Amino acid sequence: MSDFIRITDGALDPEFCDHVMALLDHSAHVRPGEFTGGYDPQVKNSLDLCLTDHAELASECAFLSAVTERHLLDYFREHMFLLVGTFHLEVPDPQTGERVKLTPENFAEAGEPHLQALLRRTYRLGPLQAQKYRQGVGGFPAWHSETSPQSGMDDSLSRVLLFMDYLNDVAEGGETEFYYQKRSIAPRKGRMVVAPAHFTHTHRGNVPLSGDKYIVTSWVLFQTHEALYGAAHPVPAA
Repeated sequence: MSDFIRITDGALDPEFCDHVMALLDHSAHVRPGEFTGGYDPQVKNSLDLCLTDHAELASECAFLSAVTERHLLDYFREHMFLLVGTFHLEVPDPQTGERVKLTPENFAEAGEPHLQALLRRTYRLGPLQAQKYRQGVGGFPAWHSETSPQSGMDDSLSRVLLFMDYLNDVAEGGETEFYYQKRSIAPRKGRMVVAPAHFTHTHRGNVPLSGDKYIVTSWVLFQTHEALYGAAHPVPAA
């Protein structure tokens, strides 16, 4: 039985990792990291740079988005119910060309050839956040998951998957530790991790002991209701 944690080594090339680390070390946009509850270094101690917020970093964001999508396609192939069980999607029948419902039975034949389009139709990436955790003090040691109500941020309830890219090796400490799966994933340069965002994959980021730790992280979210169904289809009243 899968634990739904996918690890891909070499997802990012070393030169790009070095580039983003340099941004974290030198950008004037770096800020103390926050979490759902605001700023509390006892819970999360990091230096953060939201790449998505800065127009001059558009090329970096485009590159990261393309790489992320490529590896998400593999995750969606492994876990078809991200599409089949959540949406009532239609695809062309490969034999007749007629529109048919996407099902577990026809997913490989009818769904996979259109997987990129289906992914883009139903999901989107969240803001891309680069983070630096300083040796001996940085970390996110509080157990947490990625979905919770936030004032003015309903998007947080639309998070389905988390992903993170490690930008450097950390020989000791700095692991991403998943509570229920009893897995600790060591930071390795270029390594990408994808996992569900909900409580089943409660996790924490251990303090890096042998050196600083650098990552890029974000979420895969449902598309908005308007994007999925159009403004002409309001949410029914309770």
